[in-house]
Formats: sequence, structure tokens, C-alpha cells
Amino acid sequence: MVQRDNVFSLRIKDAQKGDESEYSINLTNQRGEQAKSACNLSVKEESMRFVVPLEDIDTQEKNTIVFSCKVNRPNATLKWMKAGQEITFSKRIVYRADKEKHTLTIKDCTLADEGEYTAMAGDSKCTAELIISEAPTDFSIQLKDQTITEFEDAEFTCKLTKDKADPKWYRNGREIREGP
Repeated sequence: MVQRDNVFSLRIKDAQKGDESEYSINLTNQRGEQAKSACNLSVKEESMRFVVPLEDIDTQEKNTIVFSCKVNRPNATLKWMKAGQEITFSKRIVYRADKEKHTLTIKDCTLADEGEYTAMAGDSKCTAELIISEAPTDFSIQLKDQTITEFEDAEFTCKLTKDKADPKWYRNGREIREGP
């Protein structure tokens, strides 16, 4: 509430639906005369929109990614789509809303997760692309040195992080092939 000379003001900052009402002012001058003025305040809801849209993500399989966006209203619920189909949430695909910020987390990405993701807030939507590249094959169990007695069999074993691989064996830097 502000008074400057003969001007009286009532300011409602960040007006919301709950502020809708009749507002009035009553004044009494020095002679005891009273004056009253009244008005109604109507607040139209702002349509929901994205303030910070989704961004494209480029990652490798088995990583965890997080799509993030912000809308102009707190405590809204977004609808999430992948390639036009609504996403079913699980322990691996998690949706969280914290005031205006919304996140979609995909844990342990696979190549099947690649595609176009859309967040929908009312009539507004934003879309981003998830691009997943194959993780390089690596050793989860390495070869180990061995000492054996002459004429015993030697067996070298290792394990890869992927099922599909085309391994090549080498002895002193030269490729060896299967044989006796």
C-alpha cells in the first residue's frame, strides 16, 4: 500500500488465482465525510509453457542420462513421450518434478533408448534427441601370466564387457591361428 499526496495505491505482486476478489478503499476527510471506491480483480491463468526446453543428449550405452526442462508454473505434471508413444516409468526410467523443474532420468542406456523424446505441458511441448553410440569393448577380466611345467597345457582366459566381439590372438606381436 502506497500513498503519495492524494494518490493511494494497492499493489499485488505476482497476482494469482487466489487473489481474485472485490477490493475497496474507504476514506474519511478532516470534516468527517466518507468516500468509498470498490473494484473487482479477475486473474486469468497464464497458459503453461516451457521456460527452459529439453536439450539433445549424445552418450554411450550403459551411461545414465537426464533430460531436464523448466515450465512457468510450479507443481505441474508433464506427459513424456518417446517417438510419439507415452513413456512407461520404471526403476530404470524415472520422472521427477521439483517445483518448476522436471527431469526424466534413463539409467543404463541401451541402443533401444535412442530416439526423439518429448515433454508435454498443456498445449506446449518441447522435443530433444537422444543419440546413443556403442560403448567400446573392453576387458572385464584380463589375461594372467602363467608358469607351467614343460609338456603341460597352457590355457589363457579373459572376459570381455560385450558378448559380440571378434578377438584375435597374438604371440610376440604376430597373429596366431587355431591349430595343433
